[in-house]
Amino acid sequence: MAKKNALGRGLDALITFSEVESQGSTSISEVELSKMFPNPDQPRRV
Repeated sequence: MAKKNALGRGLDALITFSEVESQGSTSISEVELSKMFPNPDQPRRV
């Protein structure tokens, strides 16, 4: 059986722990729904 050519390395291969730690903020921000709008360049339409 042939071996699959998947990445199989997980997020650790893409994002190092030092990058995650340097961001510093782990809080959740709340935004009013009226301040959010769709991207006009988004190809999917509602």
